[in-house]
Amino acid sequence: RTMRGPRFLSRYWRYPRALRQYRAALVHVVDHSYAHCLDAFPGVPSVVTLHDLYPLRVMDAGARSLRTLVRDRLLARVLDRVRRATRWIAVSAFTADEAAERLGIPRERITVVHQGFNEALLTRPPEETLRRRRAEWLRGAGRETPPGRFVVLHVGLCVPRKELPRALAAVALMRERGVDALLVQIGGRFDVDQRRRIAALGLEAHVVQEPEVTEDALVAAYHAADVLLLPSSYEGFGLAALEAMASGLPVVTTGAGGLREVVG
Repeated sequence: RTMRGPRFLSRYWRYPRALRQYRAALVHVVDHSYAHCLDAFPGVPSVVTLHDLYPLRVMDAGARSLRTLVRDRLLARVLDRVRRATRWIAVSAFTADEAAERLGIPRERITVVHQGFNEALLTRPPEETLRRRRAEWLRGAGRETPPGRFVVLHVGLCVPRKELPRALAAVALMRERGVDALLVQIGGRFDVDQRRRIAALGLEAHVVQEPEVTEDALVAAYHAADVLLLPSSYEGFGLAALEAMASGLPVVTTGAGGLREVVG
């Protein structure tokens, strides 16, 4: 079903209620953040796939407002339901170990299954497609004539753990040292503070953002860029690193969380 209305209302109330009409012999929750939906299937054997346990770190931060109090209550409920599953799949050994330590889940009942990637990434798109992709970025940065620029790619959200200020600082430093660097951010939306940071570093003409792209455009981006930069402070897996490696794109990363495991 498509759940309409406010996201939190749909996610935590309407969706679980809609699931009660179904009868199952086994339930697989493919995203741990929906583990509260297990309430619709009492007594049914269940598997929950764990992508990361970042909600625990959010709760540990201890920010206090009416919004955060409600959020933390909902997150606590979800994590409690995660513990009630019969078995678990974790996308990395890092996440499996963290679940055993932080949630008290028996490690021997967690199976690690690494994420996969779109096999289209293995095939380099036509050069004209890649030239067009780079030209789009350059026009987005206010340059009609595409000079030889060094494209730094970042794929993912712009949430704090992705450490976008680090990526911006890196591009600014490259430019100070004579590299005509351009940051292309795909999949997120800069917040007010990040936009202020871009302005403070004088990068307005050297940053392009694409909040939503097609799968073909994402594949082309990995092949058209010069390097993938992932300065994250936390990742349960780090899918962008895997996708970049599948494309043959060099990866620079902190190795935080599951990233070290993914890039080897």
